[in-house]
Amino acid sequence: MKIKNIKKLSIIFTLLFTFSCSDFNDINVNDITPTSIPLGNLIPNIVIQPTLEHTIFAVDVTNKLIQYTTRFEDAEGDKYNTAALEPMWNDTYAALRNLNFLLEGKEGNENYEGIALVIKSWLFYNLTNLYGDVPYSEAGNASSGQNLPKYDSQESIYEGLIADLERANTLIGNGTVALTGDIIYDGDLLKWKKFANSLKIRVLMSRSSKVDPSVKLQEMIDNPAQFPIFEAFGDQPAYKYLTDQYVVSKHEGWVGVTAITTPFINLLKDTNDERIKTIAAPVPNTTNTFEGAEPAGTDAFDVNAISVQSALIWDSHEFPIVQTVWMMHSELLFLLAEAAEKGYITGGTTVAENYYKDGIKSSYNYQKWMGDQAVAAALVGMEPMANFNDSYFSDPQVTYTGSRDEKLEKIGKQMWISSLNHIEIYFYQRRTGYPVITPGPTTVNNNKIPVRFNYPNNEKIFNTTAYNNAVSAMGGDDINTKMWIIK
Repeated sequence: MKIKNIKKLSIIFTLLFTFSCSDFNDINVNDITPTSIPLGNLIPNIVIQPTLEHTIFAVDVTNKLIQYTTRFEDAEGDKYNTAALEPMWNDTYAALRNLNFLLEGKEGNENYEGIALVIKSWLFYNLTNLYGDVPYSEAGNASSGQNLPKYDSQESIYEGLIADLERANTLIGNGTVALTGDIIYDGDLLKWKKFANSLKIRVLMSRSSKVDPSVKLQEMIDNPAQFPIFEAFGDQPAYKYLTDQYVVSKHEGWVGVTAITTPFINLLKDTNDERIKTIAAPVPNTTNTFEGAEPAGTDAFDVNAISVQSALIWDSHEFPIVQTVWMMHSELLFLLAEAAEKGYITGGTTVAENYYKDGIKSSYNYQKWMGDQAVAAALVGMEPMANFNDSYFSDPQVTYTGSRDEKLEKIGKQMWISSLNHIEIYFYQRRTGYPVITPGPTTVNNNKIPVRFNYPNNEKIFNTTAYNNAVSAMGGDDINTKMWIIK
């Protein structure tokens, strides 16, 4: 897919490390050796670029597909005009060559190996959910002569993800070599274990329509000491951008014309949701008036009459507020609410309601924490959020009542509110149908939200046989071709 704003957004982020791959052979070249670079030095190289690309893709594409934001001037994603998406592909395989050094399994390096398995699982979860079948088992093995890796089925990739996360849970905390270079958790091994298990719950729920997750989910819930999971938003794996990585606020041609959509802003307004203050900026020359713009609308919107994305996203470059979070604590709780409501774990609707309410509170408190820091540092001219009030649960659109489908839709709406700037909400909506999306009037693709992205063009050229086999197995390389987990 062409993402026109990558060049624009790259001005905003000053990258510490970059990877560039012109073809799959280049991706698989191991040009550094573990004897020349300490293992801890590899972690930033592995993490930064894919994390940045994750945010760019969310802001530029999935925010529009899921109707958080809309842009009149450049609305490819907004109008469902999508094609190949190469940066996420290239960055995943570039990271893999360094991950392989951490995955060698040398005695004493168990912590590095475990963390590498978690990072690898996060990367390939995103990749297979964007494309479907992808190179997995043979990827990154150029040194063994596998320059043209086969594409693995999504079903087998999911099995691999679960196995790797289970192994990571046993490895982390058992290494003797000191862990360095950890720019996500600063060496906190318990938090890495919590992420491994929380991510495993995401993976299990993502394929739940194909494979019953009940046994593995219940085992984890019944054994929190063996399978620790997120307990607060402070457990979230978050990359915090440094001051010199944010060089421009309110970037020309981007922030000022990126509006919050009417459906999203109306949900927040209708429920008196204080999170609106960290999501949207008030209409210019007002203090507490918020108005949205029609997604994929037919006319240019008046920037003086609508709410653009909150300045918290862009104006906090002098303070490490802006983050890319790999998985939210609130997401985990909403997944567990869904699992309880569907009977995958014990407790039924009563337990589901508890997880649902705790998920809302976690999302609310995280956004308040970010907003409070910005206000305290005088970085963003915004009204602080009030403390959470349980009266929010009494709103008819929020209260956990109704049929099972109505309760699942309410969980989905809260996932929507809590997941701005996260590509996971695109995968979640595709799987569950929530939030319900009504395409705008100028969308292409017959008013259907794309369910995947085309393979990079270089794959057709350099890995032709494997590419053709994958396309044949999946039923086409089309943005409407359903992958295994949603067939």
